[in-house]
Amino acid sequence: MLKNFFAHLYRNDYFKSYKDQIAAINSDTVVFLSFVGFVVAVINLIVRALTSDHLATNHAAILFFYAAFVFGVNIKNKGTVYKHSTLLCYLIQMPILTFSAFMSTVLDPNVQAFTFLICIVILPFYILDKPWRVTLYILGESALFAVLSWSCKTPENFATDMMHLSVCILFAWFTDMFMLNTRIENVKKSMSFMTDSEHDPLTGLYNRRGGEEKIRQYIKADTEAVFMLIDVDNFKSVNDNYGHDQGDKVLNDVSHGLVESFRKSDVVMRIGGDEFVIYAPGLKDMDLIKSKLDHINKTMREVKCAGKSNVISVSIGAVYDDGTWPDYDTIYKRADEMLYDMKNKGKDGFRLSTMSYFK
Repeated sequence: MLKNFFAHLYRNDYFKSYKDQIAAINSDTVVFLSFVGFVVAVINLIVRALTSDHLATNHAAILFFYAAFVFGVNIKNKGTVYKHSTLLCYLIQMPILTFSAFMSTVLDPNVQAFTFLICIVILPFYILDKPWRVTLYILGESALFAVLSWSCKTPENFATDMMHLSVCILFAWFTDMFMLNTRIENVKKSMSFMTDSEHDPLTGLYNRRGGEEKIRQYIKADTEAVFMLIDVDNFKSVNDNYGHDQGDKVLNDVSHGLVESFRKSDVVMRIGGDEFVIYAPGLKDMDLIKSKLDHINKTMREVKCAGKSNVISVSIGAVYDDGTWPDYDTIYKRADEMLYDMKNKGKDGFRLSTMSYFK
């Protein structure tokens, strides 16, 4: 556990690799904290009002309005994944911790601290961030509390507060160490499972499940793009004449050639057997599209099978989507028609449809 912790402490790649997933987790935390904070603030305000302690009621009212504001913002933006969700976690918690430090010292100097110590132990649990940042956060708020306690409490009460604070800091830090490692490992396992479930084990490309979902999202957003359906010509004869090991090698070489021919943002997937789909969002220049398609055909002719060149070729059915094609199934059907036409006219080439979609 300590080894993993220090790996997370000094290496940023964990947090860079899973940036989107961590943002989603911290966004959920922001919503959760705003809801719980609002409920606690309401209960606290009611209890304080019933005690007829006007000063305490005013403090509770301040917390209530803060919690209500934060909760209202999150209700308005329900379902949003905040880009800076980690920073928001800090910004939501800091006023609470700072105010609790004042409550436990300046506003109530004659008794030992309680509220702040509970908050400093619990609240950092809810931030998924680099351990050194969480550590600075805990130490920074604790330092503020220590200064306030020293400035307004008796030496006896100050000494007691510092003893309790030391215990709470150690408990919070070690607990956060455990929680951070556990949560990061869970994110890694989740992403590994997702990657395995969305990618083809032979080629490493997206499989049908992973690739289709991404393409459907692009099409739903009326994205201009090119949809390409690619089939390896006479692939059955490769397996029959050279064996399945050579067939697998050809599929891997074809996959590598397709990946090298397109951008990282393009969706390249193997939908089964010797069929592939490429979806290139934002590709709309006709000369560039035709050049890309011609490049694929030339690249595939260079793939060697059993040491022999000029054995492999591919046929391509492509559709230019100007944003009018309604869904994946419709554009796939049109690309399949283009592919079938190419197969009937000699293979080793492409057919491109540039029509807009008409019902």
